[in-house]
Amino acid sequence: MSSSRQGMTVTEIQPVPYGQASFKFIDFKLQSNSTNLLHQNCSNPSDGTSTLGPLTVGTASLETSPSNGDYGLMASLFYPANAEKNAPSKWLLGPRSFYAVGYGDFAKIPRWFSKSVIATLLNPIRMPALQSAPPISGGKKLPVAIFCHGLAGNQTTYSTFCGSLASRGIVVLSIEHRDGSASVSARNNYAERIGYAGYPEDVDEALKFRQTQLRQRVVEVKTALAVLKILNESPAKLKNLLNSSLPDLTGMLDLDSPIIIGHSFGGATAFDLLQDPSTPFAAGIILDPWMWAMPSFSAVTKPIISVQSGTFHWRENLTQLKEVWDKSNSLLHNKFAVVKGTGHQDVSDLPGIFYWITRWVKKSVDPKRIFASYDILSSGWLKEVLGDSNEILKSISVGTLDGDLVALGDDAFSFLDSVVKK
Repeated sequence: MSSSRQGMTVTEIQPVPYGQASFKFIDFKLQSNSTNLLHQNCSNPSDGTSTLGPLTVGTASLETSPSNGDYGLMASLFYPANAEKNAPSKWLLGPRSFYAVGYGDFAKIPRWFSKSVIATLLNPIRMPALQSAPPISGGKKLPVAIFCHGLAGNQTTYSTFCGSLASRGIVVLSIEHRDGSASVSARNNYAERIGYAGYPEDVDEALKFRQTQLRQRVVEVKTALAVLKILNESPAKLKNLLNSSLPDLTGMLDLDSPIIIGHSFGGATAFDLLQDPSTPFAAGIILDPWMWAMPSFSAVTKPIISVQSGTFHWRENLTQLKEVWDKSNSLLHNKFAVVKGTGHQDVSDLPGIFYWITRWVKKSVDPKRIFASYDILSSGWLKEVLGDSNEILKSISVGTLDGDLVALGDDAFSFLDSVVKK
């Protein structure tokens, strides 16, 4: 069906695949002088670009058409940028209320409420990244990473985490998967809407459904890697269907050692890619992986760090995760961690935006401590694993882990085993 929104026609389509230390803390700066939706203890810089690393962050969104049997790509770039007068980017991209309604639909909130109240609250929020800012210069090759969101996420749901990596010199391409697992997505510059896809009630059919999504996600990741190659070699060949400008990254990207990152269902996506002996990825960061849809629990072939929240796992999921981990323990740099007292969504932007609600509903860890921990774990580990092959990663400097909040290795597994759901 079709509907008219903000002067454009939006066509509802099915998400069926084509063809089948010291820190500066993230803040989402409001455009107006209204009350900031992040909790008051976060910093409130004048430019809205506070990050955990030393560099300014730029962002740009893109969409490519399907070609050669792929699905095309919807994604946002986060990259180290020159500090210029570009405005901070909106957190909700696309037409007004598009993503607000998507989040609301997933949460089963009436659309009239999403369009009026939720959109009004979320539209003023700005990311810690400057829209279309020119990339940093300096001659050193910038490491690249591809980020895969979890169920109901989208390309900007994890802008804090992606921005923290970009502030340390890493170019992150955050995919918005169009397999029906995003809260909402689109094709053809938001003319065709892809809603969140419900799964079958039958368990076997549901598993097939999720594994079909997983296969599409893997293809989209490979497309993302191809897009980065085009941006590095011949950006003029890339047609951005969003008609927005992209940073000139010609010759700037280190494509020899790409990094794959995923949260939840995105963690399963990263695992699947890293189990392939011919994977193009040099390392992986896997955050709270949801293991159910994985077709295999075989060993990964490249080093990984896997960081868990303190409350997500249940017995089956943890057992499957440990099976992959134990089979992969011959890889020297593998690291396992848990950030205690945190929830599954705490690595996303949502707890920071709705800080007072989460504090009221449950006793939550301060988002500043959470993101500092994720930054130290992720950035510090990338320096350890890939620093010898990339000057940017070698130069990373991080603080000391919060020992009261983070457990590592066997201590992390023991902690999860003691609190895991049955």
